[in-house]
Amino acid sequence: MAGDLSSIEGLAGQHVRALNRRHVTGLRELAQADLAVIYRAMASLWPRPAREQAAHWQDDARWQLDEAAPVLAEWQTAASFVVVFSQRRTGAIWERRVEAERTEVEPERAMEVWSGWHAAPVCAWMAEQLRQANGASGAGGAPAPAGPRHAPAVPCRGPALRAGPRDGAGRAGPRVPGRFRSRRAR
Repeated sequence: MAGDLSSIEGLAGQHVRALNRRHVTGLRELAQADLAVIYRAMASLWPRPAREQAAHWQDDARWQLDEAAPVLAEWQTAASFVVVFSQRRTGAIWERRVEAERTEVEPERAMEVWSGWHAAPVCAWMAEQLRQANGASGAGGAPAPAGPRHAPAVPCRGPALRAGPRDGAGRAGPRVPGRFRSRRAR
């Protein structure tokens, strides 16, 4: 019968009963269900089906429903970004900056750069990019116009130097033997 879970290959009666207890009673519910819900529904079964098997059942249900278009309940990427926090040492001073770029737009644009590691301006820029992506018509959104370039990195004194010894690549220095032992080791 169309829409019946028994049409899914590998979905045995015990699996169907477990899904029914979670109100997954047909192909559409299976296709739209959260994978974690399906996996939790199988917790009392032995052997418990793997997550990959549950994902295969969902794919099979989607195929049977001929749902090539994404289900509205699924998460869709609105925008994606690469954010890089970088630093370099110049003498006794750390220079810090944040670089960010939107990853799914063509043609690729230059990274935006902010001095320091302050998140507020980066978040504001990403929020504006997201607004532009949601306001743009067409698939994927139109590229946003390039914004103003931000000031070059400014030396950062204080917190980075108080954080402890660092090597030239910004990694923490060596551990001091006997200093950070757990209570069990004592």
